Amino acid sequence: MSEAVSGRAGLGPVTMSHPAQCWPKRQGSDRMSIRTSIPIGGGTGLTLPVRYVDAELAWRPPDLSLVHSLAGQASLLACKAFDVARGHFDPRLLSGSLTPTCLERLTLFARILEGSDFGRVRKADFGWSFPPIVPMEAELFAVWPGRFEAVVSLSHVKEHFRANVSLEARGGGWICTLLDLG
Repeated sequence: MSEAVSGRAGLGPVTMSHPAQCWPKRQGSDRMSIRTSIPIGGGTGLTLPVRYVDAELAWRPPDLSLVHSLAGQASLLACKAFDVARGHFDPRLLSGSLTPTCLERLTLFARILEGSDFGRVRKADFGWSFPPIVPMEAELFAVWPGRFEAVVSLSHVKEHFRANVSLEARGGGWICTLLDLG
């Protein structure tokens, strides 16, 4: 299924190969928002709602496969950051996905939370359980050519968190320059 979207002045229709809802944000503006989703859960049929906002700062019309890829990467990094913070994942395994400064800050954040019950549940035998962290929604913003920022909403048991993730194009790939949990 293919959809043609026009909403960016002077660029003509944008062809997208995946179903998405697209509309201009304001009358007479080049801003565009796309609502779509990406699969999560390893074949469980669950999807993560994704909203992409282009405030006329991107270098080209939106490419839905790039939106899906970046939303997936931001969601994965947000979940891994949560696991690092609760002491359930070695931050060094993220070294190729995060800048050294970003990795250093995440490691420091985990050290600060060390010994707390953040993200863990005490079991009856006095051990710890690590209930899953589930991404609930992702918002992706084009902020500059080659730079996107995402806000990923996360759910953990009865608590909700947000992660801010900045992704920057470097060397043919994308690297995380900011990863903040709150």
